[in-house]
Amino acid sequence: MPGEGLGHITTLAHEEIPKLTPDDAVVIWGGLNDISKNETFLGLKHLTNFINHKSNTSILALVAPRRHDLQESSCINNEVQVFNRKLHKIFKARDNVTILDVNLHRNDFTQHGLHLNTVGKEKIAENIKQLRVKKENIPIATDEEGNPKDVWPELHESITHAEVNKNSMRSAVPDGSHHLTRTSKRPRKTPVTRHEDFLW
Repeated sequence: MPGEGLGHITTLAHEEIPKLTPDDAVVIWGGLNDISKNETFLGLKHLTNFINHKSNTSILALVAPRRHDLQESSCINNEVQVFNRKLHKIFKARDNVTILDVNLHRNDFTQHGLHLNTVGKEKIAENIKQLRVKKENIPIATDEEGNPKDVWPELHESITHAEVNKNSMRSAVPDGSHHLTRTSKRPRKTPVTRHEDFLW
């Protein structure tokens, strides 16, 4: 939806999204129009409401790109950084949300510097594809029946073994030896005293 904010973008496909599964993914990329209208908070609010009601599938949110038709120090580009920082902060604890930060350059945009060119769009698509492949290749420990295995007992057991080994090493040290002070055989120099006419 070119020219629209996150409020309109998040209302798309409201009938199709509830049918998706965690193996699917919804890609959301917006926010720049909200930022340009000084409605950063409103855009994040629409995105938060959308994600809160779509826990049935994976969501991939892309950060807002900087505007190359404006100066780096412009208020809009400063607000883009604020938007992206809040985006990471709000959704970093969500298991079904991934924030994708693509390193785009000036050559990835059209001549006027606002919209992506073909190279930039292909770069975004390739990053999304690599991210999906990387997530699918993450090994998941399973038991004999194929159910996800709880790795906490193994982790707890390894921690317990580490603590036992640490305690056994500590008990092997003679009592009181770790309280010994280190001494030096180097001859000690006598301190130099200042004269009364110092700096005078």
